[in-house]
Amino acid sequence: MKVLNNQTLTEDLPEQERTINLSSEDNTFLQNHGIYYLLGDLEPIQATSLHQSILRKNLDPSWPSLAPLTIVINSPGGELVGATWPLVDIILASRFPIRTVAIGDCSSGAALVLSCGTKGLRAAMPNASIMFHQLSSATEGNVEGIRSWYGSVEQEHRKMVRLLAKTSKYKSLKVVEKQLLAGEDVWLSPERALEHGLIDKIISRGLKW
Repeated sequence: MKVLNNQTLTEDLPEQERTINLSSEDNTFLQNHGIYYLLGDLEPIQATSLHQSILRKNLDPSWPSLAPLTIVINSPGGELVGATWPLVDIILASRFPIRTVAIGDCSSGAALVLSCGTKGLRAAMPNASIMFHQLSSATEGNVEGIRSWYGSVEQEHRKMVRLLAKTSKYKSLKVVEKQLLAGEDVWLSPERALEHGLIDKIISRGLKW
């Protein structure tokens, strides 16, 4: 995740932005079954589409009361404040259980989303790669502006630590920082993510999530 000069908190993005779309027919079929995809860069437009879908199901009287909604994640992450946090908040506020499934790349903000699924319903495919990291930063300006910017970075870091203290097996904020938000990127196999309490199962056979 990166803090740009305009003080917008985002994640480091790949050189070429990925564009990944499901066919309209496939997308409609999956959404009718409560299955949604988080693909490519996590940006406000995509996050808004996802949490609108979750809200729609929450308002749908025909959706079974205990049936989970599913978010399949293959994303390198993206914007923190404008995309990741709104999606996290909607997932945690949903009256229906939310199943999260990592498939392929699940990094940074996308990994936070994965961890926020309903406990017992967070999963990863065997070859998924999961990564957590600290915010990185770059700014310029006068002293007061830099102080203000630094305060915003600290605030977002504390929010990440507190969230992972709820979604992982670690209750100590210091342990969360040491294990998951160290100075370097923390890459986890599904097995290691399971050990950290960030997911609840590895889908090794079939698609019975």
